[in-house]
Amino acid sequence: MEQSTMTQPQLDLQGIREQFPILKETAYGKPLVYFDNAATSQKPQVVIDAITDYYTHYNANIHRGVHFLSQKASAAFDLKCNSLSMLAVNVKLFLCGVLLKP
Repeated sequence: MEQSTMTQPQLDLQGIREQFPILKETAYGKPLVYFDNAATSQKPQVVIDAITDYYTHYNANIHRGVHFLSQKASAAFDLKCNSLSMLAVNVKLFLCGVLLKP
């Protein structure tokens, strides 16, 4: 049997850690390691920024109200869903408990 000469790309663990602000913390004098993702999953900075943006500019129920913030939040949600569906041709995405079918 011939062995493949293709190599697997290296996983940049330090680069991944740097995306999660909480992993800059130390525990007992050592870099924090967090494996309890069944209880709480840690968030990368991009998610923290998106959540902050939502609560700062869009905090309203989507598709449920006729007031300004609800309409603004609904439009932003729909825009993101549409852009995700373009990326995911023939793929089902599970996001925040919602099934999106392109």
